[in-house]
Amino acid sequence: MKTKKQLIRDFHILLHRLGISDIGKEGILAGYGVDSSTELDVPELTEICQRLKRELPSPDPSQKEGSSPAEKEQRRLRVAIGKLLAAQGKIKADGWGIVEWNLIAGTACRAAKVSRMADIPASKCRGLIYEFNKQREGIERAKEYTINNQ
Repeated sequence: MKTKKQLIRDFHILLHRLGISDIGKEGILAGYGVDSSTELDVPELTEICQRLKRELPSPDPSQKEGSSPAEKEQRRLRVAIGKLLAAQGKIKADGWGIVEWNLIAGTACRAAKVSRMADIPASKCRGLIYEFNKQREGIERAKEYTINNQ
């Protein structure tokens, strides 16, 4: 049995996950004759949370099982680093093997200052993706400039 504090927390998390605004929250609470979620008792909070959970979208079957936002960002980071290393001529542009993947993972870990790729949080991945893509674009622009001005 969850405590009232846990249920209030769950209530607000569910509102956020469903994208329900403050006006929507006020509408839900008005249906119970209260102005604040703290005025609700445990059975009412349990009922509201159960109803909101039913409204959550079902997981997308096309997503890989167990893929969290961090895992998706880590995949994007590996691709961004691979493209940068390919632009630098350090690895071939297509058909990366185990050696290339190890170099990519090592680069990601050094950039994020962690020992394992799985330890890089999604927010850090996004920042690194931006930086690596910016570096790659700079290299590509420099190559275009030198090729066009020979």
